[in-house]
Amino acid sequence: MDYPPLRTLYFYNRNCNLRCRHCWIEPGFNEKGSEDLAFAEVRELVFQGQALGLDSVKLLGGEPLLLPYIRQFIDFLIVEQLKILIETNGTLIDDDIAARLAEANPFVSISLDGSSAETHAMLRGNPESFDQAVAGVQKLVRNSIRPQVIFCLHKANRHDLDETVNLARDLGAASIKINFISDMGRAQGMANERLSVQEFVDMYHAFCAKSRDDFKVLFDIPPAFHSISTLVRNENARTCGIRNILGVLSNGDISICGIGNIEKELLLGNVRSHSLASVWKDNETLRIIRAGLPGNLGGVCRRCIFKKTCMGRCIANTYHRTGSLLDGDLFCGEAYRLGFFPETRLL
Repeated sequence: MDYPPLRTLYFYNRNCNLRCRHCWIEPGFNEKGSEDLAFAEVRELVFQGQALGLDSVKLLGGEPLLLPYIRQFIDFLIVEQLKILIETNGTLIDDDIAARLAEANPFVSISLDGSSAETHAMLRGNPESFDQAVAGVQKLVRNSIRPQVIFCLHKANRHDLDETVNLARDLGAASIKINFISDMGRAQGMANERLSVQEFVDMYHAFCAKSRDDFKVLFDIPPAFHSISTLVRNENARTCGIRNILGVLSNGDISICGIGNIEKELLLGNVRSHSLASVWKDNETLRIIRAGLPGNLGGVCRRCIFKKTCMGRCIANTYHRTGSLLDGDLFCGEAYRLGFFPETRLL
């Protein structure tokens, strides 16, 4: 067998109930799509994935809880004993959704971009979304689910990170993950509000020590910048498992992840005309990725001691900026260019 197991399907709903300024996918706003997959098609897709090694499904958006069959989908994944991962804005979590998820031991991420409605709404647009997201966290916690809070860091909310960390911990979340805002999709309009690579690294060093055994403070930062203590604790260790995932858009298009939403060159087929097995085993783009990672990575990644685990971090973002999947991580490349990439992490 010259292909790895398919471990996770990323299923993207193209629709959302918010118009967040930093969204890298630019989903539709409360739209109804006639081309969207029916639940029967999604179920067949999962069965095909299981034959290839599937053990988890990640639901993303847009907003995944807007899927018209989301409750059926959750129940089905529980019956099939598949791990459920969800990234949601939290506004649509009700008691029924929380109770269903409680049967699954899921990993749920909920967005909170500040400790107040005013700060949160700088990105989310709708001031009511803050109270709705907080209520969503509380409903999960009441059902013994400790979610992860996602905080997207920018210049206007950096002052509020400490209070948001405290809020997430007090609400009962298991962790808070601080994200670096990309420059894809709508986020391209935030160029003057985005922190520099140096500023983001400085924020990491200021906050990484706030992790505790019962509550983690995590940063979406390449492992080359992790402190020794963080490496010892194995925090921030998760990187993109690009060799073991596929993304499926709500119309059935298949991509290496969600990048197919904005880079049509990275669409690999459609589930209505291609079996998952034929794409996973035979697609040329996937063959290039498997053959090229990590040995053919360019830039500073070529010399990095973490390249075998990091795998270029986010090759979709690299493709969006450079037109190449293997050019090397742009965050690390910028740090190296400016002279503060850790020399001790280079071969």
